[in-house]
Amino acid sequence: MTAATLPARPGAPLLLRGDTLAQALRPERRVDTARVSPRQVRLLELLADGLSSAAIGVELGESAYAVDSELRRLYRLLEVHSRREAVAVARACGLLPSGGDR
Repeated sequence: MTAATLPARPGAPLLLRGDTLAQALRPERRVDTARVSPRQVRLLELLADGLSSAAIGVELGESAYAVDSELRRLYRLLEVHSRREAVAVARACGLLPSGGDR
């Protein structure tokens, strides 16, 4: 995969009160999707399914603490601050199918 152009407002929180996710993702930024590993894509899929860290840990065979640590690394890579933002950015750059496609 290659770098994908994603919207963002540099220096501002991704979501502000009253903003929709689409509004928050407006100005462009680059996310290097080639740096996202297949394991991280699997983690994003489980996030999109709404699983907790404990449930993801069971699915992946690791502790909830290890999952949370991996999530923090993934958030930094995607430049996000929450599960919801991570899933939205992953969908926007093609790492995950859009909403109802799974």
